[in-house]
Amino acid sequence: MNEAERIDKRTFCERCGTCCIKGGPALHAEDLRLFKDGILNYRQVYTLRKGELVQEQIQGGLLPLDEEIVKIRGIGDSRWTCLVYDDDEKACTIYEDRPAECSIFNCWAPEDLEAMYTKDRLTRLDIVPEGSGLAELIATHEAQAPVAEIETLAIAFIKGDEAAGSQLADKILWDAAFRSAFAEKTETGEEEMNFFFGRPLKTVIRQFDLEIVRSDDGKYQIRKTN
Repeated sequence: MNEAERIDKRTFCERCGTCCIKGGPALHAEDLRLFKDGILNYRQVYTLRKGELVQEQIQGGLLPLDEEIVKIRGIGDSRWTCLVYDDDEKACTIYEDRPAECSIFNCWAPEDLEAMYTKDRLTRLDIVPEGSGLAELIATHEAQAPVAEIETLAIAFIKGDEAAGSQLADKILWDAAFRSAFAEKTETGEEEMNFFFGRPLKTVIRQFDLEIVRSDDGKYQIRKTN
């Protein structure tokens, strides 16, 4: 019996950890309590912003996000094992308070997860204090460097528009400066900033096979990686 057949015949969770080592769950409205109760904190989650390309688990394939999602981050270079999964013990360290997706998911019958997968997803502004300075900074960053604009500039550059490449480089440098200033003033680490402001734009452009490099004259420019 192969693995697919074995899973198909399963009627209970064997706690094998397969779902956990594939990455942390996206969070939903009912998971807000995890922050209020101190089960999760800002360092343990990260944001994938609207427009970013992600591996879609339900539909399959690499697709742009219709809306932002907040996920428990992963650990490891080659694996995206969920941060709160203990691989040695084959156990979730917050099992009694596990997120909604984890509670509802049965690998042998994924229909319940599929039904709620895109519903009531948490966003950053659901989690940070309403009307706070932090909420304002998140909104400012999103307005100045939306992923949709980055995608437009990246595609234009790939098609030969050098001016778009210059604009894209400016956006990436602005993003880096914004993060640096925020970190200096607040002593915030990279992990928290990946929640507040999503992944750095220099990382986001890798999905287009692009990178930003410094030329011999000291100027930054966008370059194709293949």
